[in-house]
Amino acid sequence: LDDGHPLSIPLLATVLQGARLVVGNDSGPTHLAAHLGSRGLALFDAGGNPPAQTGILRPPRFEALVGTPLATLSATTVHEALAAKTA
Repeated sequence: LDDGHPLSIPLLATVLQGARLVVGNDSGPTHLAAHLGSRGLALFDAGGNPPAQTGILRPPRFEALVGTPLATLSATTVHEALAAKTA
């Protein structure tokens, strides 16, 4: 938020480009991060569209983890995937 208001798209893009890593669900900001060239990880629920069909995958910079359901992705699994991206 910016002074209690949602970020504008240009400001959000600036924040995402400056982030060391982006972690998010299958959402607009996460897709924007992937297409801006950010490094990160998208978290998907297997009940929705597969990541390969959404255009979010940008290996090796931006990848996805899928949970069936999403809540089954443990913090340890996500942390290990992120650690591999920063190694």
